[in-house]
Amino acid sequence: MSELDLELSIDKFVFRVRKGYLYTPAGLWVSQSGSRYRVGMGDFLQQKSGDVAFVELPKAGTQVEVDDVLATVETMKTSLDVLSPLAGVVASVNGEMVDSPERVNEDPYGAGWLLEIECAAPVEGLLDAQAYFEVMSAEAALEAAKLGK
Repeated sequence: MSELDLELSIDKFVFRVRKGYLYTPAGLWVSQSGSRYRVGMGDFLQQKSGDVAFVELPKAGTQVEVDDVLATVETMKTSLDVLSPLAGVVASVNGEMVDSPERVNEDPYGAGWLLEIECAAPVEGLLDAQAYFEVMSAEAALEAAKLGK
């Protein structure tokens, strides 16, 4: 575990939350650099969703509003619509997702990022790492109970 992570272990599964990032309750992470916000799937969300086989991203320059479908992630288990946590303009997308969508699973807080949004308005409604860790822990415990773990 990195000093940058909060960590939860349930049975054989380990879920990490990167400190210093913001999160949606659904499990997306957001990191800020100036007015640009990088967005990706958190560790718990990518593990729960399964092995990523395909990622469909919007084109740079696309205007997005909060809760617009930002991306579609196809896994071996499900198809997941990723809803935008921010309003703004898609500034760039992770081109590696075309040939290497598995990076979402391999390195969710690094090479597995999805896209960046240029956002002029203040960001609201996101959770800090500790608050998301508590939400994720409760959800993980419910999932484990369903599976009898």
